[in-house]
Amino acid sequence: MASFKIEFDWREAFYKFGFCDGDSWNGSELVADFIEEQFKVKTECDSWGCHNYMIMAVKDQDGKEMIPEEDFRHGYDEPDEWMPKVWVEALDEHFDENWQQPVGAWY
Repeated sequence: MASFKIEFDWREAFYKFGFCDGDSWNGSELVADFIEEQFKVKTECDSWGCHNYMIMAVKDQDGKEMIPEEDFRHGYDEPDEWMPKVWVEALDEHFDENWQQPVGAWY
């Protein structure tokens, strides 16, 4: 059986030029789903023009946007800068070098 391996960093789901600038496999929905399930927030994904399909918004349970609008360049700066440390640690642990996409799950 043929197979292929894709290596990615979960942070690419927040980068304008992530996942080969949107020209290859995209894991933004995988990352968004994990964030929603683990941290009980709502994410919104969309394309940035002809660039990456990415997480554009993360809203808390009250509907307040968590990604800063000031002193932070969304799409360019590291999501680690605004995310709670426990989130970064959980994402790093979940999407580590041993992570595999579940069989039958296509994004």
